[in-house]
Amino acid sequence: MAAKISTTAKIYKPLDPTEFNDKKTKFSDVKITKDGSKYIYTEYDSKQFLVVIRGCKILSFIEGKNLFVQLSDPNAIEMIRKYEQTLVNKCISDSLSWFGEQYNEEESSNAIKSIILSNPNFPDSYTLSLPLSDKFLVKSKVSDIADNDDIDIKTKLAKFNLIDVCVNFKSIKINKAEYNIIVECNQANITSVGKSGDFKNTAILPQNFTSGKITLSKLITKNYEGKNGQPDINTKTADVLYDKNKLRCTFKDINSRIFKFIKDGNEDSTSYSLSLRLPKNSDERKMFESIYDETFKIISTGDNCKEYYDKKYTPKQLKTIIKNILSYNKVDQEKIKKGEEPSNEPSIYFKVLFDKKQIGKGNKFYGKFMNDVDKKPIDNVDELLGKDLNITSLEAYCKGVSFHAKGTSIIFVVDKCYINFDVPVYDMDSVDTTSVDDDVEDDEDESVSANKIEEVSAETEEAVNSDAESVVESESEDEELKAAAAAEALKLSKMKGKTGKK
Repeated sequence: MAAKISTTAKIYKPLDPTEFNDKKTKFSDVKITKDGSKYIYTEYDSKQFLVVIRGCKILSFIEGKNLFVQLSDPNAIEMIRKYEQTLVNKCISDSLSWFGEQYNEEESSNAIKSIILSNPNFPDSYTLSLPLSDKFLVKSKVSDIADNDDIDIKTKLAKFNLIDVCVNFKSIKINKAEYNIIVECNQANITSVGKSGDFKNTAILPQNFTSGKITLSKLITKNYEGKNGQPDINTKTADVLYDKNKLRCTFKDINSRIFKFIKDGNEDSTSYSLSLRLPKNSDERKMFESIYDETFKIISTGDNCKEYYDKKYTPKQLKTIIKNILSYNKVDQEKIKKGEEPSNEPSIYFKVLFDKKQIGKGNKFYGKFMNDVDKKPIDNVDELLGKDLNITSLEAYCKGVSFHAKGTSIIFVVDKCYINFDVPVYDMDSVDTTSVDDDVEDDEDESVSANKIEEVSAETEEAVNSDAESVVESESEDEELKAAAAAEALKLSKMKGKTGKK
């Protein structure tokens, strides 16, 4: 199901703020949507109202959702102010159809909600929040970055990078007693990187991983206020560093699967994981084994244990506390305890963060999963569940070591995943349906010893630098998710036995 790639692209020339002429703005009549919202759609010179705003400093970026920038171009600030005054005049003449009553100039001025934000303590500092369009693009004018898909979008749009943005002033939303401009960002061009202009992509390929470079940060403690009468949550984490940078990993041309679990039928408890099988002697397996061994050694050495746990444990005790990155099903765990070889290769599970408020409403994954053929976000990831996926590129980061009451976990999170649909996709569940379900019915409780996945709102987590966030664990949810994955692996194993295939 290869997607067609367009060989030509329509190029738009956005308006320079200095050329703004309010007489060229055009407005539609009031349009009422199905949910009862009121909008007025806008044009400039009979075209899309596109404006280029230069020299914006990135303050935060939420992938697939929003850019928050500081404005430095006085011409852009002046243009937006002029446009808002144009809307005030429009409100004076049309307020009866907008609000059902006539507004004077003062009322019309008070009713507009400016898109430019300012801080009273910094009167010359202005900021702008830009929702991202569905076809949001990032281009680079910086040679170190270039237009390279191997560099994840959050690295490209890192805090303090300077960008020029193309902003679409698409409509006006009319509420009960106020109105505001609806804008979205169509494109960002990177013009400068970081405070100093230096750039370094620290993601490591497994074959380039060197043992002995793993270190841990000092303990990070945070407190989250309990919701709905629940007690406050205290978290203890430490960043995992590789060569003094927060650990990030890149994988090329791999096969993987995505799993979803809904606990007790409650959509609010939905979680997703991406699993990667780790064959013996593979570079990926060697890397993760080394990460675990080095992390374990750091925690168990000297006074480090007391710092992280407030008490001293022996290495033997820590083996039962610090969960291995490699995940085996319950049957193989028992074999390992007896000194026997496991039947299946281990896996590693990557947490997939998503916006729970967007369940059933579109792209809830912030564009983390991309179609590598047309470079567009995959909206319905649920269609890929349980299928063997050909992943051309996967970048993940280590969220850190989480020290919690039920154990210690080293947690990895999906950052960006490109999936190639130009190859056959096999639904392994449909290969043999004669008696597989009966065979695995008693094996559904297979569990996996691996990282327990935190239960933190993805919306909150993505609003700040994800590498610096703390971790809150949800033990049972992730165990059951991985149990489902383990049961499916067992199902496949039994299917192979029946068909005689290797």
